[in-house]
Amino acid sequence: MKLLSTPSSQLLRNIAAMIISGALWGISYPPNPFGYFAFIAFVPFLFVITHQESYATALRYSYVMLFTVNVITLYWIGGFTHGRDTYLMTAGIAVLLAHPLFYFIPIVAFLFVKNNISKLVAIISFPFLWVAFEYFRAHTDFAFPWMLIGNTQTYNLSYIQIASFTGVYGISFLVLCVNVICVILFQNLLNKRWHFFSTQSSICGICILIFFLAPKIIGKIILEEQTISEEKNTVRVAIIQPNIDPWEKWQNTIDYQMNILYQMSSEAAIFQPDLVVYPETAIPMYILQPQNELYFASFKTFIDTMQLNIMTGIPDVEFYEDSSTAPNDTKIFSDSHIRYKIFNSSMLLQPNSDNIQKYAKMFLVPFAERVPYAGNLEWLKIFQWDIGIGGWGQGNDSTIFECIKKDGSRFFYSNMICYESIFPQLASNFANSNAEFFTIMTNDSWWGNTSGAYQHLRFAVFRAIENRRWIVRSANGGISCFIDPYGKIHQSTEYNSRAIISKEISLSHTKTFYAEHADWFALWCVFFSTLLISIAVTKQFFM
Repeated sequence: MKLLSTPSSQLLRNIAAMIISGALWGISYPPNPFGYFAFIAFVPFLFVITHQESYATALRYSYVMLFTVNVITLYWIGGFTHGRDTYLMTAGIAVLLAHPLFYFIPIVAFLFVKNNISKLVAIISFPFLWVAFEYFRAHTDFAFPWMLIGNTQTYNLSYIQIASFTGVYGISFLVLCVNVICVILFQNLLNKRWHFFSTQSSICGICILIFFLAPKIIGKIILEEQTISEEKNTVRVAIIQPNIDPWEKWQNTIDYQMNILYQMSSEAAIFQPDLVVYPETAIPMYILQPQNELYFASFKTFIDTMQLNIMTGIPDVEFYEDSSTAPNDTKIFSDSHIRYKIFNSSMLLQPNSDNIQKYAKMFLVPFAERVPYAGNLEWLKIFQWDIGIGGWGQGNDSTIFECIKKDGSRFFYSNMICYESIFPQLASNFANSNAEFFTIMTNDSWWGNTSGAYQHLRFAVFRAIENRRWIVRSANGGISCFIDPYGKIHQSTEYNSRAIISKEISLSHTKTFYAEHADWFALWCVFFSTLLISIAVTKQFFM
C-alpha cells in the first residue's frame, strides 16, 4: 500500500487530522448543540488531501474521516440498543462501512480539479462540489440526505432563517465557505507567504466574519419581525402519541391497540380540535380491506360519535388481478397468482362523510423499506426485510388533504411520513401546491432512545423555515411536537412516553422564494461544478 510508504510520523499526523475532522463534523449534529464545530470541521481534512498526489492515498485518508463521522452520527441505525433484529443490525453495520464510499464522489471531483487546474481553484470550488453532491444525495433510489452539512445548524435558528430563500443547501454552502477561507488563511500563514496582519489575511478574516455573522444578523432581524401571533386564520390540532413498541405492534392484538387510540382520542376531544393526528402506521392492519370491515366500521362509528377529524397512518394494499400488467416490485400470494403491493400510507376520515383521503409514502428508506430499483430488477426483492414494514411500494401522488373545521370552513395540509421529512424538495412541492401547514407522522421507536430520534426531529426545523409553514409532528413513542414557521419547537413530548398535546396553529398561504423555486441554489452549484469539471477534463485530455 502506498499509504505505508509515508513516514510513520506523517502517517499518524494525517490519520489523527482525519479523525479530528470526522469527530468535529459528527458532534456538530443533533442532539449535540455543537453546530459551530462544523465551521472548522473540514479544515484538517482539506489540509491533508490537498497535499496528496495519489487519488488512492487521498481516498484512504478520506475514508478515515468519513467512517468516523458516520459512526458518531449514524451509530443508532442498526438498532443495536433496541430490538436487535439480525437483519437490521447487519444492514446497520453495512451502512456504516459502505455509506462513506458515496462521499468519494465530491472528493474525487475535488482531487481532479486540484490535479488539472490548481490547488487554490479546487479549494475555492469545494463548497460548490460538495453542495452539488448533497443535491444528488436527495435524489435517486439510494437517496439519503441525512448528513447534509446544513443540518448541523438546527439549533442556530438565527443563522438558518435565510433557508426560506436558499433552502438547507445554502446553509451547507455558507458553513463550507468558512472552512475553505480558514484553510486558505492558515495555509498561507503556515507557509509564511502572508503574515498575520497582512492585507490578504485581513481580507480572509473579513470574509469569515461576513459568512459567519451576516446570516445571523439577517436572521435576528427576521425573528424580531415575525408575525405568527398576528395570523387570524387558525386551526386547533391535537397529537396522539400512543407509545406502542414497534417490535410488538405487529404481533399485539388489534383490539388492544385500537382501544388505546380510542381512549386517547376521547381525552383529546376536550381540546375541541379541528384535527387529530395519529403517528405512522398507528393502525397496524389493512383496515380498508373487506376482511377488516368490522374494524373500519367501529373506527368510523367512533369518529362520527366523537365528531373528530382523524388523520392516521395505515398500511394499505393494491391488488393486480392481471399479473402481466403488475409492476416488477409486486409480491405474490403463496396460494394464488394474484400480485399485490403494500404501501406505508396515511388517511383522513371525517365525521358524517364516506370520503376517504389517502396518501402513500413516496420517499422510502433504502433497503429498510424498499430495495433500491426493485421496480426495475425483480430479483432484488430477495434483499427486502419482511418484518412489519418491509417491501413497501412507492407512492406517486402528492396529496393535499382537505378538511372541514368545526365552524364549517375548510383548511388544506399535506402529510410527510417519517423519512420523507428530511427531503427539502418534497415539502416545497407541498407548499407550492397550497398546503397551509404540514403534518409529519413517524415511528422513531425502532432504534430506542438514541440520537436518531432527536436528529430526525431537528431536521424538520428546516422544512418549517424553508416554507414558513407550521409543522404538526406525531411520533409513536416521541418526540411529538409543533414547529412554528421560524423553526421554534413547541410542546415537545418526552421520548418513550404516552402523551396528548394540542395547539392552535396558523394557516399560511404565503409562498417563500424557496417554495416557488425549490432547489435553485443547489442547481446553481451543480451547474458551476459541471462547468469546472469540464474545464478540468479539457485541460487533462486536450491541452
